[in-house]
Amino acid sequence: MAAKFKGSARDRVVLDSYVKLIRASGSVERDMARAVASAGLTHGQFAVLEALYHVGPMSQTDLGQKLLSTDGNITHIVTNLEKRSLVKRIRNTRDRRFLTVELSARGKSLVARLFPAYVKRLRQRLEHLSEGELKSLSKLLKKLGLGGLRLAA
Repeated sequence: MAAKFKGSARDRVVLDSYVKLIRASGSVERDMARAVASAGLTHGQFAVLEALYHVGPMSQTDLGQKLLSTDGNITHIVTNLEKRSLVKRIRNTRDRRFLTVELSARGKSLVARLFPAYVKRLRQRLEHLSEGELKSLSKLLKKLGLGGLRLAA
């Protein structure tokens, strides 16, 4: 794609980097989705469970912000997890409009069982990168993400 583009040299490098970023991200995400599919979970559902497991109860809005997902998508995911008794919504006693989502005992047990295998699979997926490369990648991705925040302002 970038090779056929007739823009500036910088534009071609930017486009090539973007295409590689999206392809790599999609490839890793598809692989990691397979890691949780055996439990009947989507990658998005696992992300919600994992966030609640490691961060603790939070509002659906906070979940959406943490996972970079829309309110509608988070609502759909939480509803499906609630149907499976993996999470529960707790209504605020002072403001009935405010809901907090928390893991049920069943949800905690599932994440505790799945998470070590998930991390192992991720480690295997990224094993061809040295520790230094992983640190550089992490730093670059954070910089890229923060740059996007400046654009939105």
